[in-house]
Amino acid sequence: MSNLNISKIKVLISGNELDFKNFKTENIKAVIDLSDLEPSNYNISINRNNLINLPKSIEVLNIDPDKLKFKIIEINEEINQ
Repeated sequence: MSNLNISKIKVLISGNELDFKNFKTENIKAVIDLSDLEPSNYNISINRNNLINLPKSIEVLNIDPDKLKFKIIEINEEINQ
């Protein structure tokens, strides 16, 4: 993969006080499965389905950036033993 330089995204969430009682924002992670993608250019949307450790009762108001643009390239290297 090349040209992917995003280490953090901003997620604006909403919920009632009970939703946030035992909730820690640093536990939210965005996960995108790239395992089935072939070498090419991609523009993938990030949505609530990509967020893990986020209680279902908490509403996602905004994700920034909400898209990832990247390119997967194939690298063929021989390992000499």
